[in-house]
Amino acid sequence: MKPATDIQATDWEVRLLTQQLSRIESMLSWREKADPDSPLVQDDRLHVCKLRRLVAEATERRAALDPRGCRSCGSREEQQLQ
Repeated sequence: MKPATDIQATDWEVRLLTQQLSRIESMLSWREKADPDSPLVQDDRLHVCKLRRLVAEATERRAALDPRGCRSCGSREEQQLQ
């Protein structure tokens, strides 16, 4: 088994951060409706901002590794590893 390439690792990082962001945004939406004055709402908003920044940074790193930005490159590389 070969270790993941930098591009593959960055792709996974972007995917995981995006999934986390999606879940927290959903939870924040629910909390804002249920209890808009809750201190948890403010904490969640800060967390969403932080995750958005992390997603943007990871996406920029991914683009720097492969300027073509080809989304299918990861799957092609995975096939070559098998």
